[in-house]
Amino acid sequence: MSGRSVDVDEANRQLLELDKGLRATDLGEQCEAIVGVARVLEKYPLPVIVNSALLKLADEFRSKNNLIRGHVAGVLSQCSAQLNRVINVDELVMRIFIVSHSNDSVARSLALTALGALALIAKDKKTVHNAVLNALSATDEIEVDAAIGAAARFCSVSSEFASALCTRIGPMCRGHDTPPLVKLRLLQLLALMHHSAQLCKEARETLVELLVVAPTRPFTAAILSTLTRLVLASQDGLSEQVGLLIQFVQIDPRDAVRCAALDGLALLAQQIPYDEAMWASEGCLDALTELVSDASPSVAVRAVVVLRALARPRWPLCAAFHALLASSNPSKQTEAAAMQMDTDSASARAVVSTSPDGSDDSKLAALVALLFRIVAPASPEQSPLAPHPPFELIVVVIELLTNILVSVLPGVSGHSHEQTWPQATLRALFLHVAARVSQPAQASRLKRLLKCSVDLCTTYPLQLVSTSLQLALFLAPHASPANLSLLLQACTATLKVRHARATTAQMHAFLRDALANGSAAAHFYGLARLLLISSSAWQFDTSSEVRSDITATILQHLPEDSSANMWPFYVLAKAALQNGHFELSSALLPRLLERTASEHTALWISGLLELSASESLIANASSLPDTGSSQTQQLSQALASLRQAAAKFTAASSPKFSWSLQLQLLQLRITHVEIFSSIASLLRRTQLCVEAEKLSASVAHSVVATQTALVNLENAYERLCRTAIDMDAQSLSIISTQTALCAILRQALGSLQASGGCETDMETNQPPSRDSTEVYSIVDSAVAQLPAATDSLGERLEAVTEIFRRYALGARVPILPVFFASQKLTRIEMTVSPSPSPTESTVTTKQSDLLLRVEGVVQQHVSAPHQIRHLVVTFTCTSIEGDGEAAMPLLPFRAADELVTTLRNAQDPLISNTSFDNPIALLSARTSVLRTAYEATPSTQDGYFAVTIPVRYTQLARLSTSAGAQCTRHVSIDIVARDADDVTWDVGLRSAFLLKFEL
Repeated sequence: MSGRSVDVDEANRQLLELDKGLRATDLGEQCEAIVGVARVLEKYPLPVIVNSALLKLADEFRSKNNLIRGHVAGVLSQCSAQLNRVINVDELVMRIFIVSHSNDSVARSLALTALGALALIAKDKKTVHNAVLNALSATDEIEVDAAIGAAARFCSVSSEFASALCTRIGPMCRGHDTPPLVKLRLLQLLALMHHSAQLCKEARETLVELLVVAPTRPFTAAILSTLTRLVLASQDGLSEQVGLLIQFVQIDPRDAVRCAALDGLALLAQQIPYDEAMWASEGCLDALTELVSDASPSVAVRAVVVLRALARPRWPLCAAFHALLASSNPSKQTEAAAMQMDTDSASARAVVSTSPDGSDDSKLAALVALLFRIVAPASPEQSPLAPHPPFELIVVVIELLTNILVSVLPGVSGHSHEQTWPQATLRALFLHVAARVSQPAQASRLKRLLKCSVDLCTTYPLQLVSTSLQLALFLAPHASPANLSLLLQACTATLKVRHARATTAQMHAFLRDALANGSAAAHFYGLARLLLISSSAWQFDTSSEVRSDITATILQHLPEDSSANMWPFYVLAKAALQNGHFELSSALLPRLLERTASEHTALWISGLLELSASESLIANASSLPDTGSSQTQQLSQALASLRQAAAKFTAASSPKFSWSLQLQLLQLRITHVEIFSSIASLLRRTQLCVEAEKLSASVAHSVVATQTALVNLENAYERLCRTAIDMDAQSLSIISTQTALCAILRQALGSLQASGGCETDMETNQPPSRDSTEVYSIVDSAVAQLPAATDSLGERLEAVTEIFRRYALGARVPILPVFFASQKLTRIEMTVSPSPSPTESTVTTKQSDLLLRVEGVVQQHVSAPHQIRHLVVTFTCTSIEGDGEAAMPLLPFRAADELVTTLRNAQDPLISNTSFDNPIALLSARTSVLRTAYEATPSTQDGYFAVTIPVRYTQLARLSTSAGAQCTRHVSIDIVARDADDVTWDVGLRSAFLLKFEL
């Protein structure tokens, strides 16, 4: 309460300052006081404060000059979010409305503007409606403009005003007294007539009629744009609108009209659900293809934008893009263009395979051939837009080609161009990047092209990653500073798709040359991060010499002024940790620790330093000459550093920065290293059993105990991956690899037993996500080194020791990217009403129905890696053992209905001869546990979701209960989340309570 009283006192003080400013004699002080009201109301949105402040402003508006009125109208426009807190609505509106009767046209215009700002609370005032409608016919241009602006605001909130306005716009646009510019602005108001189906129909009929009455270029373009926005707002008449726009694209020769129609098609393709018939019925693709080859550059750009929208990734339209091609006949000009391409051109050889039978493959090839004629013609004369197509057209064509290769082509089985089209597209892309890489003005378009290269490399990594990196590095010395930064970002994103080991030496050489010449000193940190990613130590074949060389190179060329700005310095240290270069991070972090200004940051940096030291000790343990005590001693030192890091991270935690996930990951790593220490000791003890060719009892017991510990660690990793919804794909891939290697290490230890092999099924503990190329390559190479069952104990011990050295100690596991996430990106809250108590029972009667209301909010940042699309609410009812009515559980209505059908189909003898008045009121006497799932979809605006679970106690009609009997049930409600890829995540939301029914 004290904090709230402080806010009220501060708000009242601000009101006094406002009143003082309004009473000032200086006009400037009055204007300054009025302008500051918006900031005060945003900070203190209390109803009393809002009401008092706006009434004071309304008084000033009524009594002062037009300068003051202009400032008041501006403040009212900024305070739209606080208008619903106004108490005296009538008084506020009346003080503004009285100025609309002034003899000054400027004052009337300002009054209309202020009334438009108050449209949310004045939407039902008929007098205001009439004033705005009458002002549309005024002779003063300023007043008409203000009336149109106010009409737009009232149309968006009032269906009555929109209906009255719709009947006036038609006659005003058809008449000769209304100026043309006013007509164009009035036409745009018809896009707001979507309050009802009848009103939308009237507005559409008016617009279609005006297409015939006013066929001039600006009117036709404005009407088509307005029709599109009206259809999108009402979601009615979508197919008719697509047909109308296609008709104007085909028959109207005016470029402005065709551009407006194509803009409308692009808007429809981006925002409406997929309907194949809507796009294929009017020959949409044929018309768009003709425009790409024949139209002017501005029209061709828009045509390609429409095609790009239809084929863009992760959109329902892209899956049927090839079906649309199959349903439409390829234009003769497109087929001829594809066949007339110069066969000496690399692009032509990549795309021309048109078969004479007009198959689907030929139709897709014809479209792609036309696109390649624009971006990579064999000669300037062969380009449909010779001699030089605009760069914007080239960019959108490459984006369309990328969407086809990423979204459409993978869905076409047995396509013959999967090898040639991606290579040709990438070469054409970098050809245009090379032509403009030195032009800073083209940075935005180059960024779009480089994003296409990353998307292509993501879809075709084996074919394109190496080529893309080589071309980008070749262009880097010739790029402007801004474009060089874009090239480095593209290379970094490409390397995260798949590590290109063949380019590491080339990148290292390029970095040294660039720093020696001083041409890229401003981008040192970007180049260094690129080098670290390219030589990521998660690759098991990265030698210690290469890592040492990279560390020495970066430290040697570190800018002298690196201490001036510590943020890029920290980013470089973080990149070293995330890519396994712990020697480099151990050299950089102490410099950061010297410059920290807060205890929290110092503890965080110190913890990272301990973590880096421990991982370096673990990696160096693999290079020790034997598995003796030195290896165990080094692992003990690493464990001590890990525990110190955990203590420092715990001390750095605060309510604002909670490191719970980081501490959980660190605890798992400590357990992992403890198992490593046990295995090192176990292998040393096994050497004593080689001559006997049989493990001793103590060693065999240690093998079983270590295998059990590895199984528990695998399960812990899997649970973490199922619950950490904010974990990115790279972190999941690294944990998946660790889980798989734990299973392989467990199997290798099993081979040491006397049976001569391990019977453990590798499929029983699958890692949560083994969809990455890195995981497959690492696991396959480790499996290849597993000992055979016929080997001697010494040979098996040698093989297990090598696997332990290479894939356990020598893995150099990088620090996960999610380790550096300080804020939770996903928050889910749940509440159940009536509010249950875990200890006390919720009592209801047998005859009454109980409605359980499950509500909650999903809050997700836009950068969250897994966006929640659905929630599954599971209702579980369990009978209490020993309860007299335990055989008859509680049922939700829907589950009871399903249970009736199931039992009757199974010919349950308990109910076969029983009749029921209501089949929903049935319960099997043989059921003790029941689960029912309900699906909820969070709102796209605020993330709110709600599920209502109707519950009643039901029992068989022929069974009777004694008076005063009670039935108690355990009830639990659990929530799991599903993301856009239909992956289920356990978000840890659960509510358990007791329900008691008096029978």
